Amino acid sequence: MAAQDQETQVASRILHRLDESVLPSVKRNAAIVKDFADLLQGTFSGHVLLRGATVMHGGSAYESLCVKKDTDFDITVVLGDPYVARNFELTRDTSGFFALKWRSSNPFLSDKAGFLDAKALQQNLFDALGKCVGQVRVSGTSVSWRPQLAALLVEITTQWGTISMDLVPVIAARSWGPCPDLVPLSSLPATLREHVDTLVRNCSPVLSFSAAAPGNHSNGHRLCNIAFGMLEKNFLRANPEVRDMVRLLKFLSEYHGWKKLGLKSFHLKRMAVKYSAELKDKTLWQGSKILLLRTATELQSKSNIDGFFVRNQHTFAKRDSAAELSRALRSASAWDAAMLATAHPQ
Repeated sequence: MAAQDQETQVASRILHRLDESVLPSVKRNAAIVKDFADLLQGTFSGHVLLRGATVMHGGSAYESLCVKKDTDFDITVVLGDPYVARNFELTRDTSGFFALKWRSSNPFLSDKAGFLDAKALQQNLFDALGKCVGQVRVSGTSVSWRPQLAALLVEITTQWGTISMDLVPVIAARSWGPCPDLVPLSSLPATLREHVDTLVRNCSPVLSFSAAAPGNHSNGHRLCNIAFGMLEKNFLRANPEVRDMVRLLKFLSEYHGWKKLGLKSFHLKRMAVKYSAELKDKTLWQGSKILLLRTATELQSKSNIDGFFVRNQHTFAKRDSAAELSRALRSASAWDAAMLATAHPQ
């Protein structure tokens, strides 16, 4: 048997074992989260900031990317009018984050220059969401919550353990523009442009903004981070072979300590989208090796990972470990079937 075939078999076996060990509990928890989310949606009408908001599921559990039982179940709360991108002039701040300037006056949530006070909005949303969460009752569970940088962390305690989820309120844009420093739509791979077109036709979020700018900035109250979660989720769902490459590397990252060096799930997803043309028709391990090498190269050349969708957007924060992570990923790209077989679900 060719070495390439052996590597593919070993890689496929790892994912199969993950399915056996992880999926039963994830599916059970997903059903509980769905009940919670449906009930949560029904509480929004009682809060002014949340009227017209909709709940959308995200995270590994809904992207078929789970590699452990205690996976996170992210819930995106897409805000309704007036907190929609068309009501703002979108600007790029010198910090690299974004600021949203009201097109018409909004004295309650704007600063002196007319920009959305994103931090105040987030604080008010966390308060409203906390009250909504407090109204939800899911049989056989107890619920607690607390604010974090970008999300309201909700924990549902069940007889089987604790389910963690991030409630992330966002301002959605339902088209590719006008947003400064987005790469031209024409420069994206054809398959990715098709997903953008589908989202636009369905009036679904193409990109979103959340008050989650880390670090200290002089105008930090108005800064928002940009995300492309719906676009990436759609793409991975439509390309299961690429999704499996991401899932395999996500597991190896947990198992071999790459996560501790700063490699995150969204880095792998972003790199898979960026280099999707090279991954086409590749076997599971061939494609995974390409992703390892591409990620290692970006870390080595820039000590960073490029955001791809936005010009000059760096997404890798742990600069001090970039060189070590790059070496580890490059070394892993040379693994044969025997080395790959040393990693297996526990």
